[in-house]
Amino acid sequence: MIVLLNNIIVLNAQTISIINDWDVSFKLKVFECWIESKIAYEDWPGLSIGIVYDQELIWSKGFGYANMEKKIPSTVYTKYLLASNTKQFTAIAIMQLRDAGKIDLNDPVEKYLPWINEIKQPFNNVPKITIRNLLTHTSGLPMDGLYLYCDDCILPALNELIEKLKYQTAAYPPETRWKYSNLEFAMLGEIVSKVSGIPYTNYIKKYILDPLNMTETYISDTALILNDLAIGYGRKMPGNKRATFTISDLNALTPAAGLISSLMDLSKYVKWQFRIRDTDRLEIIKGSTLREMQNIQWLDPGWKMGWGYGFLLTYKDPFYIVNHGGHWKGFRTEIATMKNYKIGIICLANADDIILYADLPLSVTSNIFEWVIPEIISAIKKGELNLKQDNFPDYSKYEGKYRSMDNDRIIISRKGELVLIDPRSSNPLSSVDTLKFVSDSNFLFESEDGFSNTGEILTFHKNDKGEIESYLLGEDVYKKISNW
Repeated sequence: MIVLLNNIIVLNAQTISIINDWDVSFKLKVFECWIESKIAYEDWPGLSIGIVYDQELIWSKGFGYANMEKKIPSTVYTKYLLASNTKQFTAIAIMQLRDAGKIDLNDPVEKYLPWINEIKQPFNNVPKITIRNLLTHTSGLPMDGLYLYCDDCILPALNELIEKLKYQTAAYPPETRWKYSNLEFAMLGEIVSKVSGIPYTNYIKKYILDPLNMTETYISDTALILNDLAIGYGRKMPGNKRATFTISDLNALTPAAGLISSLMDLSKYVKWQFRIRDTDRLEIIKGSTLREMQNIQWLDPGWKMGWGYGFLLTYKDPFYIVNHGGHWKGFRTEIATMKNYKIGIICLANADDIILYADLPLSVTSNIFEWVIPEIISAIKKGELNLKQDNFPDYSKYEGKYRSMDNDRIIISRKGELVLIDPRSSNPLSSVDTLKFVSDSNFLFESEDGFSNTGEILTFHKNDKGEIESYLLGEDVYKKISNW
């Protein structure tokens, strides 16, 4: 159980043993320093990142700033626009109505939204577009409506969206290929409203957010009154400051991209998935319905990716990942889970050029999967076997960030030794130098790089208070710094 006391997360003994595992702790420190270096050297604004194991948020942290101008830090409570991660909630609403017998996934969309036929269909003898097609992005419809939201951030009301449909043409016949579409989920949201008899936003709050106690999750039309709301930033352009964006009402596109939430609230959503998925339990939807949503309903020809109902399914050797990403005007988000291990990752960022998605190499989420998750799985197994943690010397006083005229390095403890890592590397773990204890101030430096000072002595220097202030390796002096 996690208890919140004065904004401090109190973890139970099992969680502490996982996070304090030598390998987990080491990899988390490397990951944190990598993120911090990106903030320092690539001017990333802010991120909120968390890892869930079953019913616990076992690690979480805010990095950088929710508001760079006012120096407001990003925290686990900072609110971000979820963008396309909203689609998961819209899909859940559709499945609730399906389970209640109010719709059938094979129903033609025109049964509920006759105006879908305003879109030109240039193909002959095609089947009717169904609700299932909308859920799986196999309708062949355009990605968006005809509106210039990329320029002015103002999205159309429903009547404006419908008015533009007559000028649009389907790109493919239904059921022929996977093609992502925000327009499809705008339609799904309107089906939710039509069938339930209440506005989409009210439905989502009453039947999904409130039952999950997601009290800090909102719709974009309330953005101006929210506290802890991050500012969205554009990508870093040469010689210019980042553009800034404020969240406006997403109007007709709300069911595709309009939810706002925090890391803490989204952790409740991830825990809910782990709580019901492998059971017959009914909580918002049945466990069997969630399994259906997270099973492949459309398979990519390459067999590495598929689509469920509102969820992307990715095989990232050796992990099978259920995820979805989001991107809209200064915000990027990713929610990724591993159903076999009940491990989830939540990444929220407030900049267009911070890549989070689990299916992309070297992204924030991908690096967590590569560096940290294998160690967490190993630590969980150790806990299940009741294996005792090995005791190693405490070298924490040497740990930290160090800088010379030419390079930055971080020093971290790893199972009875110290290691040096370049935080600016795309993969800091690809080249790790080790320090072997010789005396209180002297360590043997060993590296696979023969061009380095391998085999020589690294000497730490202390100030008058006995605190480490620098180290000397060869002719290079590295001073200890608090921030990059």
